[in-house]
Amino acid sequence: MCLLILVMVNFVNSVILTLEICGEDSNMTLLMFFVNTCVVFLSMYGLYNFRPVFLSPNVLLKIILSSSALFYGLQMAETTSNTAIFIWLTISIVFFILEIHIMFSTTFDIIKQLNLKAYSKPPPNYNQVMSIELPPPSYEAALLRTQQIRAQAQCNSTATATPKPLQLSTCDLAHLVV
Repeated sequence: MCLLILVMVNFVNSVILTLEICGEDSNMTLLMFFVNTCVVFLSMYGLYNFRPVFLSPNVLLKIILSSSALFYGLQMAETTSNTAIFIWLTISIVFFILEIHIMFSTTFDIIKQLNLKAYSKPPPNYNQVMSIELPPPSYEAALLRTQQIRAQAQCNSTATATPKPLQLSTCDLAHLVV
């Protein structure tokens, strides 16, 4: 929430800076307003969807605006003795840098926490991995079942001319292993 307030304050501040630098009747002011609006929406998308790539246009715009504002402030300081404009520009630049820092630190902290959360789960225990439906058969029951399957296979092989290999289902194989 604080980051959203800071972004909106910087948005208004960059609009005022653009008006101050380019003038009120300039097409450049209108273009900068639209570009700034798109960049703010891109940065909000990048923040809420954890995509730091979408923060880079905001960083570039803030660097361009702060460097041009600093240049404008230095020119204003040479021509006039009004220090209020220079102080306002300095505070604006500090807010821009603060916004960029908070945006990136917030995004990377959340991504880091999500990655750590994925690895913090303990491994599954035996009961979660193996679904035990029936208890395993006793040794005698497994031998009896194997003998029945062999007898059935021998009856089938005597009926046909070619001998068939013994085919067991996965259930039978599991019982044989146990």
